[in-house]
Amino acid sequence: MAEISNPQVVTFANEQVRPIADQFYKLYYKALSVNQNYNSNDIGSAINAGGAGELIADGSQVDGRTRITGGDIYNLMTAIGQFIAYMEGSAVTTADRRSVITKPHVQDAV
Repeated sequence: MAEISNPQVVTFANEQVRPIADQFYKLYYKALSVNQNYNSNDIGSAINAGGAGELIADGSQVDGRTRITGGDIYNLMTAIGQFIAYMEGSAVTTADRRSVITKPHVQDAV
């Protein structure tokens, strides 16, 4: 099989494609972990009990981080679920995008 040896393509593959595949790979597995922790620890119910519109007492009021609410967590968890569904394929498309990031990925998942 012929190889592409164009230095520009090789540099792009090594310096941009493989690193971003690693980042997607890590993000996918981190998203799975966060989603499992959210569900197994019933965080949604705890947010409901405290009031989804209420601010999270996470120290951000004194350290300069933007304050977030329970609703902000809901919104991020929705985005995480959508990312996982996208990576795994969905009813709309059956393409398993994990293979797209797994092939060029180099580092182990964290």
